[in-house]
Amino acid sequence: MKELLLLPTEFFFLVGATGGHATGEKHISARQYYAYKLQSRPNNLLLRAGRCFQQYIVDMYAKVENTRLDFFRKNQYTIREDLYQGILDTVERGENSAANAGHRVVLPPTFIGGPRDLKKGYLNAMALVQRYGKPDLLVTMTCNPNWQEIKQELAIGEEAQNRPDLVSRIFRAKFLALKKLIMEKHVFGEVAAMIYLVEFQKRGFPHAHFLIILTPPCKIKTPADYDKFVSVEVPSVDTPRLRKIILKHMMHDPCGQLNPKCPCIKQKGNKEHCKSGYPKQFCDDTTTSTDGFPVYRRRDTGETVPIRKATLDNRWVIPYNPYLSSLFDCHLNVEVHLPNMQTVQLRPREQLDSVIATDKRSRTSLTEFFKENAATPNGTCYLYGRFIEKYRCDVAGKQWLLRKNKAVVIGRLAFTAPSEGERYFLRLLLVHVHNPKSFEDLLTVDGYRCATFQEAALKRRLLEEDEAVDLCLAEACEVQMHIALRSLFATVLIFCQPSNPNALWDKYYAALSEDFKRQFPDLYSKVKHLTVRSVEQCLEEMGKSLNTFGLEHLNVAQDAEVARTKDITDALDAPIPEHCISCRGRLKLAQQEAFNSIIDHVKQEKGGAFFIDGPGGTGKTFLYNALYAEVRLMGKIVFATSTSCIAAANIPSGRTAHSRFKIPIDTEASLACDVPKQVSLGALIQAPSLIIWDEASMVLLVLPRKTQREAVAVSLVSSILWPRLIKFHLTENIRAREDPAFSEFLLALGNGQLQTVENSLVCLPSEVVKPLEEGKDPITDLTTLTFPELDLHTFTSDIFTTREILTPMNTDVDSINTDLIQKFPGQSFPYKRLDTMLDDNCDVYSTEFINTLCPSGMSPHEPVLMKGSLVILIRNILPASGLCNGTRGDIQQLCDKLVVAGRINKRPKLT
Repeated sequence: MKELLLLPTEFFFLVGATGGHATGEKHISARQYYAYKLQSRPNNLLLRAGRCFQQYIVDMYAKVENTRLDFFRKNQYTIREDLYQGILDTVERGENSAANAGHRVVLPPTFIGGPRDLKKGYLNAMALVQRYGKPDLLVTMTCNPNWQEIKQELAIGEEAQNRPDLVSRIFRAKFLALKKLIMEKHVFGEVAAMIYLVEFQKRGFPHAHFLIILTPPCKIKTPADYDKFVSVEVPSVDTPRLRKIILKHMMHDPCGQLNPKCPCIKQKGNKEHCKSGYPKQFCDDTTTSTDGFPVYRRRDTGETVPIRKATLDNRWVIPYNPYLSSLFDCHLNVEVHLPNMQTVQLRPREQLDSVIATDKRSRTSLTEFFKENAATPNGTCYLYGRFIEKYRCDVAGKQWLLRKNKAVVIGRLAFTAPSEGERYFLRLLLVHVHNPKSFEDLLTVDGYRCATFQEAALKRRLLEEDEAVDLCLAEACEVQMHIALRSLFATVLIFCQPSNPNALWDKYYAALSEDFKRQFPDLYSKVKHLTVRSVEQCLEEMGKSLNTFGLEHLNVAQDAEVARTKDITDALDAPIPEHCISCRGRLKLAQQEAFNSIIDHVKQEKGGAFFIDGPGGTGKTFLYNALYAEVRLMGKIVFATSTSCIAAANIPSGRTAHSRFKIPIDTEASLACDVPKQVSLGALIQAPSLIIWDEASMVLLVLPRKTQREAVAVSLVSSILWPRLIKFHLTENIRAREDPAFSEFLLALGNGQLQTVENSLVCLPSEVVKPLEEGKDPITDLTTLTFPELDLHTFTSDIFTTREILTPMNTDVDSINTDLIQKFPGQSFPYKRLDTMLDDNCDVYSTEFINTLCPSGMSPHEPVLMKGSLVILIRNILPASGLCNGTRGDIQQLCDKLVVAGRINKRPKLT
């Protein structure tokens, strides 16, 4: 280690000794050598050098890293690499020297801290999330320089910041102790997986971040679970040690008006704010929100404490775990390759003929995986990514061996970006295809041998293709009626965004207009006008027009006045359903009272605002339908709207309020409804004699992470309009009159009258509870109890209109659906969800990780469907026809690119 030391640290080695012997046989690395120099020994003046010691450590670590980099730098002159196919091509050209093949190797992931190492670590973490789910806890542990173990090792007058060696050793011991508490002692519950990272601050004190994924039984599910692990309040004087620790380590520095120069203050426009959001707001109860961030209980107790010349309260407390904070006395915050495309390393003096002749060079873990599947009678039943969990790769022998130890191993395929072409498509196939026996096996789909892996991925429906829309419409032409085909054409335009809508129109115009051609065989222009108008009406129901898709040339020029009153004409021509007309003569007393008052105001053209109040089943929708029919029979216009689309579908011509009045979804963009006076919709909005707005009480402000009390303060009942409304109350539950006791029970449950004072639990009556028999599977027992007809294969879709299984957890929904789908007779059809990344900077996320994401309201990545099984719409397709978010249907026909389903609740059961 004959290298010059930088001044002034060289004065600690005045005799110039290197500390080693030239004749020594054992090689000592730079890291081992300097680790030896940093050990605590008597008379080791280097450890007493203060800031010079800090500089010495930095300089010597630079040497350690430089030594590692030198290894890669020097060996890249002697070691080259190329794809195996590239070596074959080089030999074919007549070149046999390895010095003229391939390219030099770049910095590999084995260099700690390099870009490939960082990316590898990130992808490993994502593999754990893919297998076990999202992390439940974030724990941050920061070194405390005043730990007794550190102070007792310091010399007189010595400071902890001048002994980073000592601080790091003590911190590592504490870090391992915390890790043991989490993984083995289960202080937070049983851990499925944990990811941690140790970082070093500029001043030298290390800290660690833990991301903890709990097993399903130990998951944090309720606000009370948060309170078990996390506190954000100053401890009481009854726990003096914990109180002292929290006031010392877990109070945010005074900032804002108390200290404008605090480092956490950031400029945002003309305002300054704390980047961590302190001081927080007081909160009486812990609440959760959809974005996953809880608002912890932070009560206003009136207690204040002096911190750094400022007076602080609970709003400044950083989340902590009382047990761990007491124990550790520190800041502890609890919140793949193608055929012959494997890489082969070469030495310049090697002959390429010998490289090719060596069988071992052409073998890789992937090719051996193929051989293992081919050698096993029924294959290994594993995907390539999961294979490593049961087998280990013998690098020397280039073969797979069964694992003998019980270590938990999570497999992850090497990441490839879509820009890498065939390599990306091969990886996509390996992620989804079980038991592949060769590359040929991956390329063969349903007996057809594809030319490329991209084509094979398309054949297996793993990729989105431009032809998918075309194939969908082609299949629909064979099985759909013409009016349904036109509706599908409009739906495809809106939700699939085809690149050439005009080409689709020209190709399928004959099928779209076939019914009109039969009616008017000699009137070509009328047939075209009716076909265009039918498609346009479907588009308008979804808030779009032909102009949106470059099809404006299909429209026939209209008179300006006709165009301006088109919507009014459509509203007056809207049919009045027979069931709505019959509702008028079957109203109950309370319904009749509200009906008469509202109709009187309409007849006398008096303004008025009414509120119909009543629990579910008391006949509100029945009343709305009667009102709609009565006003429409007068020749007047009715606007039927609702806050939600599924409720709007229960009233004739119903539309959501956002769609009908063009209320902006993004309130930041505009606070005004975009309806110009001169357009047809502007004239229509001025024309109705009655506006029915169902679920008006659901028009609420979005208040993230707020308490129930704060939400009520901005609800409809707190509005200045509330006292001005004429209110009618419906109390008779017509829907449940055959079982009034159960109706009263539900009402009392909803009003919070059944909760016990001690634990806020509800005691359910025995008649609504079915005990689970010992040895039976709860899900199978539940599905058999609810839908016994499925086991007998004697059912129609009507059984799903009056019976449902409700559960709050998505994981339970998946288990119940899987059990139910297996009971349907016939052949199952597996489909795959196509996931598209809209952000151009998403290359860091692997395809299989994106496939594991299933947010609320989304289908699983690989749904299995059968004829007769149920589906639910998650988009508003045709609200006026009842096809909206929440509409349920039973599958009637399954095709390769098309699923035909019919509504099981074509008309609501009116009460």
